[in-house]
Amino acid sequence: MNSKERLDAIFRHEEPDRVPMTVFGSATNYHMTGVNFQEAMFRPDLVVQCVDKFQEMFPENDIIMAMAPGAMVASWMAMGAEAKILSTGWFDVTKPGVRNMEELEKLDFNAVVKNFVENKMFTAGIEATKIIDKKYGRQYPIVTAWENGFTAAGRIIGTEQEMLLLINQPEFVRKLSGFMNKLWIEAGKKLIEAGATVAMIPDPNSMTMLISPKTYKEYAWPLQKETGKALKAAGCRYHLHICGNAEPLLEHIAETGADMYSHDQKTRLTESKRRIGSKVALSGNIDPARLLFGSPEEVDRLCKECISIGGPGGGYMLSPGCDTAMVTPKANFRAMCDAALKYGKYPLKV
Repeated sequence: MNSKERLDAIFRHEEPDRVPMTVFGSATNYHMTGVNFQEAMFRPDLVVQCVDKFQEMFPENDIIMAMAPGAMVASWMAMGAEAKILSTGWFDVTKPGVRNMEELEKLDFNAVVKNFVENKMFTAGIEATKIIDKKYGRQYPIVTAWENGFTAAGRIIGTEQEMLLLINQPEFVRKLSGFMNKLWIEAGKKLIEAGATVAMIPDPNSMTMLISPKTYKEYAWPLQKETGKALKAAGCRYHLHICGNAEPLLEHIAETGADMYSHDQKTRLTESKRRIGSKVALSGNIDPARLLFGSPEEVDRLCKECISIGGPGGGYMLSPGCDTAMVTPKANFRAMCDAALKYGKYPLKV
């Protein structure tokens, strides 16, 4: 089986030849391959170079992440926000965009979409996706990524402000979140047309460490379902990620239309496998902190444990529980790859 066939099998909840796996990171891949992260925000050739070098290091990696790193920044800028690269290697908003309902209602949605998708950082993502699909698309699923509307709204106004406004101005949060969700759905269609076959959609602001399950169901869940419907209509697989302990949300997650749920190490794989493993393919959940600070032997042990829980019956991909640190040791990524080969071949013997 090639990687594309392997992923298709787990989406069908079947056992492939082995447990598929991925090692990934937002800035980690660039740091590990020596490709300049900031330059890659504007240059599709550097995005492709990063993919090429990363696959040479880890040929067992079963998904190809095609997105240029600046595409999300382009969406923030279209909403009037400013951003910069942080010391962690990633980026964040430094000056908020729209601040209230009055400013939001003045926006022309079509004009914002145009401003976003014509930004050089977004078009770099389109061009990179086309090149990567042509090069890898027959063998690998081509993965793009963006944040769902509830989290995207938090980027524009600040997460702390979003939490406060849920109390003081909940309708503004709802409308801004809906605006951002529709904005990214429109942009996402262009990434899918360029060759992306899987959309990895993180929604960290919907985690239970920030909002209650009740608030999740009222504000974040409808947008996650909207994204699922749009991706299905576009013929793209939906890979949803929620950080933190998502156990109180599992049954709702299974109803978002997601083909795969990627979960943090704080969510027990035993629970997700038991409760929703027959409905949604699962991905996770090696602790990124152990990938950063642990030994290859520890990583091997953690991978073996995850494969023994998630692997039986198929429907499982081995991966980090969340984004990995920029300086994660290469040896620990190698240990994950080796563990997938050692313990993940069907029929499983772990």
